[in-house]
Amino acid sequence: MGLVKVVGREWELDRELDTSDDVNGVYFVVIADPQLGMMQSNASWNEELELCSKAVSVLNTLRPAFVIVVGDLIHAHQQLYPDFPNIVQVAQQQNNDFIQTFRALNENIPLLTLCGNHDVGNIPTHESMNQWKTQYGSDYYSFFTPINSTSKVLCIVLNSQLLQTEILSREDSIKQINWLENTLEKHSEHSEYVFIFQHIAPFLYTPNEPDNLPSFSEFRGFQIPDSYFHLDEIPRNLLLKTIEKYDVKAIFCGHWHQNNKPAPNSDLELSEELRIKVPEIIITSSLGAQLTTEIQPGFRVVHLQNHNAFRHKYFSLHDTPQISSWLRI
Repeated sequence: MGLVKVVGREWELDRELDTSDDVNGVYFVVIADPQLGMMQSNASWNEELELCSKAVSVLNTLRPAFVIVVGDLIHAHQQLYPDFPNIVQVAQQQNNDFIQTFRALNENIPLLTLCGNHDVGNIPTHESMNQWKTQYGSDYYSFFTPINSTSKVLCIVLNSQLLQTEILSREDSIKQINWLENTLEKHSEHSEYVFIFQHIAPFLYTPNEPDNLPSFSEFRGFQIPDSYFHLDEIPRNLLLKTIEKYDVKAIFCGHWHQNNKPAPNSDLELSEELRIKVPEIIITSSLGAQLTTEIQPGFRVVHLQNHNAFRHKYFSLHDTPQISSWLRI
């Protein structure tokens, strides 16, 4: 099956999840920010391609139910690097190389994608969205995967670039929010699990965190405000308000190039009262460049267990031999 190019707003895996017979439950994999070109500032992306190839090899052995890449497949976008020579051609070559590398993924493993800011721009345009749809399919959609003959997983893929304060009143942004609520209304009650996937996390630490966070992340000596890596309060509240009455288990995100970590100060700690009102926000670090020295390139394995429970763990590519034993715990 390989790369799934979703047409329209729904896709369904029409077979029972095909994972290892001796694992209790089923599992899938979340990859974030392979971002071909980031390590060498678009001059080369051989390092990222090597990491992607290693990941494909592991995935072919692991045989997850599906793999989803939560945005920033590439690094070169003309909106972000307008002065880089031949940026449009560079971006096209990065996309071609991403697709070619993941063609080696076993044909029985569906590969789904969603767009990030380096794919369609911080503020997506009609042109950038059409380019995405031509190569990868719909920018937001739902897909269903059966757990067994009676139960299924509802997965909702969002375009978080449409959840920007500047364009919340734009027609395509309004359409996405309306579609999200209609989809949850229609399908959530009949799904054992409901997950949302998007590039930018609603929040990094707590749903009431300010737009301007006091913390920074670092890449090669440059400090990047962590405020860049979450949704502003207005679109965040819109999203959380839209989903609050539905049993969404988790929102899987990327963009931060590191995993969830404790709040930098106690003022941002989440109270228990507030914690039960929002889904778990699960931020996955990059398959490529990291914004921390504590994590190596890798991906997240999500294990669906009995009785509506699930667990997840990030594995660096060096640690992937541990996945099989972890799944059997």
